[in-house]
Amino acid sequence: MSLLKLPAFTLLSGIGWCIDFVIFNYLVALDHTYFASNLVSAAVAVSFVLITARHWIFRNHVESLHGVVVKYVLWNVVSVTAASFFVQITASGLEQIDLSGIASATGHVTGMTPNRVTIVSNLSKLLVTPITMYANFLAVGYIVERRFSFY
Repeated sequence: MSLLKLPAFTLLSGIGWCIDFVIFNYLVALDHTYFASNLVSAAVAVSFVLITARHWIFRNHVESLHGVVVKYVLWNVVSVTAASFFVQITASGLEQIDLSGIASATGHVTGMTPNRVTIVSNLSKLLVTPITMYANFLAVGYIVERRFSFY
């Protein structure tokens, strides 16, 4: 199962990411900041990933769910805040770039041209996600099994 942990976690995280993405975009559409939107959406998504990953992927539990949740909450206070900061910084940078080509290409593919806020929020989230997903994989593995599993 060791070789399958990262792919399984990636699939599970993909589901969590969809949850995250929907909540994030909804909150941005309600005019919340990228930072605040990411804090809320990521907190919901990582909670889902922790509970399901502990049950299905990281099965060598070394402590109770309560202990794991406390450590995971502490980890996420730091990691989600950092990720939210990077989403905000990335979005601020993207707001300075002409993204009309992306809007046009998206419009040709989907038949709907997204507004600038949608493009910026989605791109900023997409750019930060791979780093946060792998960091979360390492953290969950360590918190649940007390060892790092790099794949």
